[in-house]
Amino acid sequence: MNKNIIIGLLTVVSVLSLTYGYVQKQRADEQEAIAMENIKIANEQRIMAEQAAKEAERQRTMAEHRAMEQAAMAQKALEDAKRKK
Repeated sequence: MNKNIIIGLLTVVSVLSLTYGYVQKQRADEQEAIAMENIKIANEQRIMAEQAAKEAERQRTMAEHRAMEQAAMAQKALEDAKRKK
């Protein structure tokens, strides 16, 4: 009788352990899928950030060029104004 009770308890514990293990595996699989999606999003964001940095550098270069042109025009206008005085 004691032997049957012990076998029954071990069977219940084994079934519960298998069930818990299966549930944990399902959760792990879901987390892996989420992680893979996050990696994909992170790579896309990195690419977008690199493109934005390149565009910002291009805009900065254009602004510097425009500023130099305007400074040259202002210098020329100043020289013309001094000559007319």
